[in-house]
Amino acid sequence: MYDLFSKKYLKHIPIENIKGKILSYVLKDDRLSYEIMGKNRDFIFITGYNQEEKELPVFEHPIVLDGLMGKHYIAVDLRKYVKSLKEKPTLLLPELSNVSYGKFCIMRAILTDMMLEDKTSIMVVQDTISVLFAMVITTYIETIVALTPKEKLLVEAISFMYASSLYIPDYTREEKKNYFRAKLKNIKLSLPILNEVYDEIFTVNLDTFKFEHLFENIKFILGTKSQVLNIQSFINSISNLWYGPGQVETTLLSLEDLPTMIALYTSALSDTSLKKSRISVILDRFKRKVDLDKITKLQLNMKNYGL
Repeated sequence: MYDLFSKKYLKHIPIENIKGKILSYVLKDDRLSYEIMGKNRDFIFITGYNQEEKELPVFEHPIVLDGLMGKHYIAVDLRKYVKSLKEKPTLLLPELSNVSYGKFCIMRAILTDMMLEDKTSIMVVQDTISVLFAMVITTYIETIVALTPKEKLLVEAISFMYASSLYIPDYTREEKKNYFRAKLKNIKLSLPILNEVYDEIFTVNLDTFKFEHLFENIKFILGTKSQVLNIQSFINSISNLWYGPGQVETTLLSLEDLPTMIALYTSALSDTSLKKSRISVILDRFKRKVDLDKITKLQLNMKNYGL
């Protein structure tokens, strides 16, 4: 079961209390400000249009909720990013006071709904996002330790495999090796991967679904050179990648939560108001390595939600 708030970066949030208050509001009020049907769950956008919404706890991240009679929701807090409502709500969302941040929050909710449906509609960006993720991680590793060209390639490859694995089912180790061998042949990293390098790549743990697993793989592949690598120091270093909604929490979630990762990288690539963020600066260096039309296709898929 998908549970964003089980991630260690969010465990300090009293999520059950917040869920309870949102559900109580949703279940007793048949005049919600905005309830819009998704493919898997309905979206509840909290805009602060009435006193009850104003008094709900603030939450930075989309909340997946189960209601009564089989109803399922994704709640999104837009109160910081919408203009004040002077009239009762319509079926349309109000004008955003901060378009970039508001759209980012909506995008995360849509991507969460897509993922909960069956992941098919987000598979289009698997290679693109995974390559860019690998470049970001390798860039930060290189700020800590000098890498040879081969070491850089190895870090890129295992970082790509980690991000790419978030899209796929629980394959066996052999299935993953075959899957990633084919994938790695069709992407652009800093160097082409020669046959003898594959054996070294596949010595790492392929059952990775948390960032700490990837970090251990990086340390393993770098051998004694990795003694200078410390995961907490790395986390502290990378935590200022983004200055949008959720800031540090969103950045850290993007290391292992797929909807957040896709939303962050898509926004950093396509939203010019974010071009001075560190992630946008890094991605600008590497965007020629990927097919950006895949991002455009995903954005068109999201537009089908009408939001």
